[in-house]
Amino acid sequence: MTGFFMELLDWAKSIPLNFATVISLIALFLSGLAHIFNRRSWYETYRPIVVAKLESESKKLSESHLEIFIENTGNRPACNIQIEIDRRSRDAIANQIEPYFLSENELPVLNAGEMKVIRFTKPNQNTA
Repeated sequence: MTGFFMELLDWAKSIPLNFATVISLIALFLSGLAHIFNRRSWYETYRPIVVAKLESESKKLSESHLEIFIENTGNRPACNIQIEIDRRSRDAIANQIEPYFLSENELPVLNAGEMKVIRFTKPNQNTA
C-alpha cells in the first residue's frame, strides 16, 4: 500500500507548478468548498417542517374528544412521520393517548402545506 502512495507522491512531484497551475488548483479547491456549502445550505432551507398540535374539546360529560393537527409547514414533502410523546411529560393525558402513537402508526407522506387531523375519543378521568 505504501508503494502506491510513494508512486503517487513521485508523480505529483513531476508536475510542473507554474503560476497558472497553482491558480487552477486553488480555484478547484474553492469550487469544491462552494459546492459543499451550497448543498448544505439547500438542505437546511428546503426541508419539511412538521408541526403537531393537540386540542381537546368536551362534547359530553362522559367523554372527551381529542384532535391532533399535523401540518407540514416546510417546502418539501415529509415522509414516514411518527408521533412520539416526550417521556418527561407524564401527565394524565399523555398516559392515556400514548397507545395511539405506536411505531406502526405513521403517515407515509405529508406534502408541503398539507394538514392531517387525527380525531379520537378517550374516557374521562372522573368516570373511571
